[in-house]
Amino acid sequence: MDSVNYDKEDFPLIEKDGASINDEYPTHSKSNGSMSIWRMVCLSVYLFGESALNTALVFVLIPYQVRLIVGDNAKSTGLGELSIASTIVAIIVTPIIGYLSDRTYSRFGRRCPWLIAGVACILVGLFLIAVSQQFWLLMVGYFIEQLGTCVVNPYNALLPDLVPEHQRGTAGGIMGSFTMAGNIFGGCMGFLLIKLSLWQVFLLLGVVIASGAIITTVFTHEQDYSDPSIPRDKIEIKKFLVSLITPFKDGNFRNAVLSQVFFILGLNTVAYFLQYFISDVVGSPYKLLGKQVATSADQAVAFFIFPLYLGAVFGAILSGPISNYFGKKAALCVSGPLVMFVIILMNFVPIFTLIVFIGFLAGFGYGMYFSVNNALASLLLPSDKDNAKDLGIRTIATNIPQLIGMPIASIILKAAQAHGHNLGYTFFFILSALFMLIGIFFL
Repeated sequence: MDSVNYDKEDFPLIEKDGASINDEYPTHSKSNGSMSIWRMVCLSVYLFGESALNTALVFVLIPYQVRLIVGDNAKSTGLGELSIASTIVAIIVTPIIGYLSDRTYSRFGRRCPWLIAGVACILVGLFLIAVSQQFWLLMVGYFIEQLGTCVVNPYNALLPDLVPEHQRGTAGGIMGSFTMAGNIFGGCMGFLLIKLSLWQVFLLLGVVIASGAIITTVFTHEQDYSDPSIPRDKIEIKKFLVSLITPFKDGNFRNAVLSQVFFILGLNTVAYFLQYFISDVVGSPYKLLGKQVATSADQAVAFFIFPLYLGAVFGAILSGPISNYFGKKAALCVSGPLVMFVIILMNFVPIFTLIVFIGFLAGFGYGMYFSVNNALASLLLPSDKDNAKDLGIRTIATNIPQLIGMPIASIILKAAQAHGHNLGYTFFFILSALFMLIGIFFL
């Protein structure tokens, strides 16, 4: 797997006066040494569990439970309300946790203690979601699970902290591959609901994410920050608030965040309502080349996710050599429109067999976009002193779309569907493609 080399011609603001803007804060990751592939794999294992859980919740379990609890008539509104509550917390908490992580002085490092604490919080949230039979308890459980996800977020700073710059393309590809493999596993939960109870499915996901966190923590050797001789930054509220704005003075960072906001906004607009789209528009029987492969919408989504994320694995693996040969901007500007094209095609040709096959193409584009974008993000951080906090700001870029997109999509869907002909789905599929196009414009 080849690494992705980022040239200053592509991102001129990375260098100032002949020196990298990060040279002011030299870190372990900027050393001339190398990280072994084994350590990169261990660093990435947690992502398998995290992505498996996220995919299972977003595509299968949360829509499934919302429909069970509130019924078909209120499912869109219920899903929108659930997302808004959790997203507001994520937007507020994520940069705070990142700021605290950058100022954590533990013998176990700055990131792994937050990883373990966050996963513990996630497990509590999963328990409440699993036993919920009322909508308010489902909301509380999802709120706690999302809070745990915010606490885990400093894990993402391990890439710029530990991986030398010349290997971040390779590391990004490995991390992307684990992420997409986890997505495939999470998508299979729709089929497991046939043989397992809802409680057993949540237990399995809890074991997977906890195991991944333990493996990553044990085999990831962070620096011991407990040494009193290490300079320590004080936690100051005023400086923290100022630091939320400072990174946006960097043009590359600002454009990268805006690109991610709009691209994820477009993606999530469709993703959260995919199960309902397959149920309401595609409809049963769910046949592939004439053979029935699913009996319900949640199973059909699970079947669709497999080729989607199989393509994403290939996209992630090939992201390095493709970026090196054609250029990183070219890779992003091709992979993004590929996903956009498939989303539009899905709406206007809602045939299950076609959706399954073109899902592979969408996955390939998504996997490449995700991997290259992650590696790029680690190189565009304005200051090594605030890696976790700045990555937290970028993470908000994935939460804002939920806060904006979910209520808009649910309102559009409910209002437009009243006019028949699946007008609501058509409108926000086109809106989704438009958001992605704006995101690509900022690259």
